[in-house]
Amino acid sequence: MIKPFIYDQFCAGTNKSEIQKTIGGIQKLGFAGVILCYAKEVLLGNDNAALGSRGQREAEIQNWLDGNMETLNMIEAGNWLGIKFTGAGQDATKALLHGQDPPPAFAEAIAAIAEKARSQGCRIWIDAEQQAVQSTIDRWTIDLMRKYNNHGSSVLIYTTIQAYLKQSRTKMQQYLTLAADEGWNLGVKLVRGAYIANDIRERIHDTKEETDASYNGIVRDILTGNFEGFTPHTLPDTRLFLAGHNSVTVRAALELARDLADRGELKVCPEFGQLQGMADDLGGEIIRFGEMMEAEKSMEVGTTDSPTPFVPRVYKCLTWGSVQECMQFLLHYAPESAERESLTKALKTLRSQIPVSVPKTSLQSSPDEYSTVMPSETRTKFAKYVPSTKEEVSELIEAALKAKQAWQDMPFNDRAGIFLRAAELVSGKYRFELMAATMLGQGKNAWQAEIDAAAELADFYRFNVAYAQEIYEKQPTIHAPGQSGRTDWRPLEGFVYAISPFNFTAIGGNLISAPALMGNVVVWKPSPYNVYPSYLLHKILLEAGLPPNVIQLVNGDAEAITEAVLNHREFSALGFVGSSDVFRELYGRAAEGVRTKKYRDFPRMVAETSGKNFHLIHSSADISNAVKHTIRAAFEYSGQKCSACSRIYIPKSRAEQFFTEIKAELGRLKMGPPEDFQNFIGPVIHQAAFDKITKAIDDANGDSRLELVAGGKYDGKIGLYIEPTLYRSSTLDHPLFDRELFGPVLVAYVYEDGEFGSVLDAIDKQGGGFALTGAIFANDPVAIRQAENRLRYAAGNFYTNCKTTGAVIGQQSFGGSRSSGTNDKAGSVNMVMRFTAPRTLKEEFNTLGEVLKVYQSNEEMPCKDSPVLILGAGAWGLSTALHLEQEGYSNITVFDRADAIPSRYSAAYDLNKIVRAEYEDPFYTELALEAIRGWKTLLFGPYFHQTGYIVATTGRAPQKATDHLHKALESIATHPVFSSEIRSLKSGNEFRDVAWQFTGQLNGFTGYFNRLAGYAHSSDAMKGVWSYLAVKGVKFVLGESLNQG
Repeated sequence: MIKPFIYDQFCAGTNKSEIQKTIGGIQKLGFAGVILCYAKEVLLGNDNAALGSRGQREAEIQNWLDGNMETLNMIEAGNWLGIKFTGAGQDATKALLHGQDPPPAFAEAIAAIAEKARSQGCRIWIDAEQQAVQSTIDRWTIDLMRKYNNHGSSVLIYTTIQAYLKQSRTKMQQYLTLAADEGWNLGVKLVRGAYIANDIRERIHDTKEETDASYNGIVRDILTGNFEGFTPHTLPDTRLFLAGHNSVTVRAALELARDLADRGELKVCPEFGQLQGMADDLGGEIIRFGEMMEAEKSMEVGTTDSPTPFVPRVYKCLTWGSVQECMQFLLHYAPESAERESLTKALKTLRSQIPVSVPKTSLQSSPDEYSTVMPSETRTKFAKYVPSTKEEVSELIEAALKAKQAWQDMPFNDRAGIFLRAAELVSGKYRFELMAATMLGQGKNAWQAEIDAAAELADFYRFNVAYAQEIYEKQPTIHAPGQSGRTDWRPLEGFVYAISPFNFTAIGGNLISAPALMGNVVVWKPSPYNVYPSYLLHKILLEAGLPPNVIQLVNGDAEAITEAVLNHREFSALGFVGSSDVFRELYGRAAEGVRTKKYRDFPRMVAETSGKNFHLIHSSADISNAVKHTIRAAFEYSGQKCSACSRIYIPKSRAEQFFTEIKAELGRLKMGPPEDFQNFIGPVIHQAAFDKITKAIDDANGDSRLELVAGGKYDGKIGLYIEPTLYRSSTLDHPLFDRELFGPVLVAYVYEDGEFGSVLDAIDKQGGGFALTGAIFANDPVAIRQAENRLRYAAGNFYTNCKTTGAVIGQQSFGGSRSSGTNDKAGSVNMVMRFTAPRTLKEEFNTLGEVLKVYQSNEEMPCKDSPVLILGAGAWGLSTALHLEQEGYSNITVFDRADAIPSRYSAAYDLNKIVRAEYEDPFYTELALEAIRGWKTLLFGPYFHQTGYIVATTGRAPQKATDHLHKALESIATHPVFSSEIRSLKSGNEFRDVAWQFTGQLNGFTGYFNRLAGYAHSSDAMKGVWSYLAVKGVKFVLGESLNQG
C-alpha cells in the first residue's frame, strides 16, 4: 500500500533505473539537479541501548558506506549527496550521543565518500538530526569542512543550521569566525527545522514569528556580508543553500538577492531546494524567475557598466532506498518510532477508559444518557453524553449573548492568541489523544486521523487567524481631499449556529474558529458520532484561554437544539457541513423565519454539503497514476468524505489497463480495525450507513446493467466493514451516477475515445445535482483546457492529475455550488468574511457652503435637441459625435476642412494601428483592454483583426529596447486577462511556431507573443463611423469653404 500511494510521491526509487528516471524527469522541468539521500536514519528515544556484536556494528557502517557510494554512482557532476550520520548504525549513534570522536571505521567511510564526491564534481550536505546528537554532528562536520573546504574557492561539505533553534544565529557566527580564523570556506544549508516533535522544546523559538525573524535575518546578513563582526570585505568565502517550502520567505530571499545583485552588493549568491513531492509550485516559480534573469543576462552580453544579474538555481531533495528503509522519512508512525509509541500508548489509555463520558454542563439536569459505539466493534460503547433540552439550549444562547460584548471588545491580537495557542496544543500536548479518539470513535486509520484531528485542525486555527488579520487590514487606501474613512469589521449582531459532521473533527474547528475570531459567539452542535473528539477540541480552546460561553458546545436531539436556535430573534448565521437534504430543510425553516420577520437580521447561510464527485480519464493520461489517485479518492476512510470520488469515466482504449491495475492495487489493501497500522480500509461510521450502502450493493450485484469489477462484499458481525467496491456500468444513465451513497462504492463508465466531448456534457448533467469536486487525468493540454471550460460549473474544486480529495488548507480553498453548498470556500478569507457585518465610517474636515450650488441640476443644462458643433472629423471628433448621438443628442454638426472622410488631416488617416494593452501604467492597460472590447462590437468588429503581436529583441539590441520588452511583460505578468494569452519566445523554432514568415536563424532573439493583440484598419473604421452617424442624422460640413454642404 505504501509504495504506490506514498513512496512514489516523495521518494526517488528503490533501484538505479527508477532513480535515474525520477532525476531525469526533475531536470526536464528545469531544476538544476537533485540532492539524493540514502534513507537510513535512527530516530532516538526508543529502547535501542543493547548493541550488537563488533562485527555487526562494523557491518552497519559498511552498509552505510556502500549505500552512500551507490548513491554517488547514481548522480552526475553538479548534484548533491545528502548524508545522515545516524544512518551509519549503532557505533556512530553511540559516539554522537556521548560527544565522542568518530569511530575509526566511520572516519574511513566518510573520507572515502568525500573523496569520491569531490572527484566527480558533487557536493555533500550533512543533514541536521535531533538535538541529542546535533552538537556532535556539528563538531564532526566542522572537521570535515576544515579538511575539504580549503581548496581555493570550492566548497565540498555543507553543514545544516536549523533556524527554529534559539542558538541558530549564534551558531552561524561561530562557523563564520572559525572559517575566517582558520582559512577555510563555509558551506551552510539553512532550514527551519525538522524535529520539532522530538527536540527539546526550550531550545526552540517560542513563536513562528521568531523563527521567521531568525531565518530571514540570517539570509539578509549573509547575502549582504554584514553579519555580526564581519563586513562584505572580511566575511569568509561562504556558500548558502536555502532549503524550505515557505513561499513568503523564499520570495523575499529571491527579491533581496536580485536587488543586491542589481546594485552590485550581493556578497553570497544563494541556492534553493525543496523536498520531492512538496512545494512543486514554488520550485517552478524559482525556475521561471531564473529564466527571466538568464534572459536579462543574455541581453547584457558585451556591456560592462552593469552588474551581473542574479540567476538562482533550485534543486529537489529526494530520498532513496527500500520502502522499509524510507519509512522513517515517509511517516513517523514506523515501527518503534517515537510517534508510533506515543500513539499506541494513547490508544491503550483510551481503550482502558471507554466508554468515555462528555462532562455535563452546569445547566444540564436531564437524567437521560445517550451513547455511541465504536464502528470497528459495534458491541463496544465508545462515548456517553447527556443531551441538552430545548430550554437548556435557550439558556446557553442567552449566556453566549451576555458574553458577546466582552468577547468582541477583546483586542484581535488577544483573540488570535487563543486560537494560536490552541493550535500548539492540538499539534503537541493533545495530538495523540485527539488521534486516538478519532481512530476509535470514527474508525479512521492513523494517517487519516493525523491529517484530520491534528494537522488540519491546527492549520484551520492558524490560517483563520491569518485570514482574520487580512480582513482587519482591508482599509481604504485613498482618501479624497478633505475627508478620511475606515472600515469597521464588526461581528454579526446576534449569534452563529454551527453544525459539524462526523467525518472531520477539523471541520468543527473551522466552523467555530472562523466566526469566533471575528468577535462572534457560537452555539456549536457536533454530530453525535463525533461527540468526544469535539469535546476535546472545546476543552483545548478553554485551556488556551477562550472565555466561558463564547463557544457553547451542545449535544443532544438535533431537532430540539435546532428548534431553540431557529426560534431565537438573534439568530444571525448558520455554519453547516453535512447532508444537502438537511441543509435544504434548515434553509427553508430559516427562510420562513425571515418571511415572518422572526429575526432581527437576514441570517447568513454558509454551507458545504454533499457531492457526487467524478474522475475523468483521457486517453493521454498516465493510467497508473490515475489508478492510484482513484483508489485514494474513492476508498480512503471508506469513501466517507464529501469530496470522495464515486463516479469515473474511462476511455475504451485505456479501460483494460485501468481495470487490471486497479484490481491488482485493491488486492494489496488490508481492511480491519484502525489500531492495526497496516489497515488501509476501516469501518463505516454507523449501522444506518452500513445498511444503506450494503442495500445498494445487494441491488447492484443483481443489476444486469452493472458488472462487478472488485469488492461487492461486506461483513457487519464485529465491525461495519464494506469492501472497496467498483462496478462497470454498460449504460451512462444508471442511477448510481446520480445517487450519493457516502461509502466505498465507485461506478465506472467506459466511453468511446471519440466521444470525449459528449462525455463532458454527461458529467456536467449527472451527479445528482451536486457540484463539489472533480478531476481530469490527462497529458493533452487541449483536452485539459476543454474539460476545464466545459465543466466550469460541475465542480467547485477541479483538479488536473490529482485526486478529488486533494485540497490542502492554505493552498486550495474548498467548497462547491449547485446542491453542494453556498461555495463560500473553507480555508479562505472569503468564508471568514461571511461572519462580519462591515460598517463604513467617514469624516469630513471642511464645512458646507451654500446648499443649492452643490447640485448641478440646479444649473441650466442644454436640452438634447440643442445644437452641438464639433470641430474636426478625426478620431476624437467622430468619437465625440458617436457618443453624443448614443446619449440621445439629435442636433449634431461636425466640421472638418478635409473634403472627405477619413480626414487627411487626422492622425488616424493611415492604413492601420496596432492594438495592444501592454503599458507601464495600469490605467492605460485597463483603458486598452476596454478599447479591445470595443473593437469587437458590431460597429467596429469588421475593422479589427486579432492576429496577435510579437515583441522581440536580439542580443545586440540597445538597452532601451530590452527595457521596453521587460516593462511590457511586467505590466501584464500578474493580470488575469493575460494569463493564457502570452507565450514566451526563446528560440527560432518558437518564433516560427507563431509566425512562419520568419525564415532566418534568429540567433539571440527573445521576446513574447501576445494572442490578445492585433491591428485595426484605422481609415476604414473612420469611414464606418461616418456612415453610421450620417444614417443617424448627424450633419457633416466638409471642405475649406463654409458654403459647402
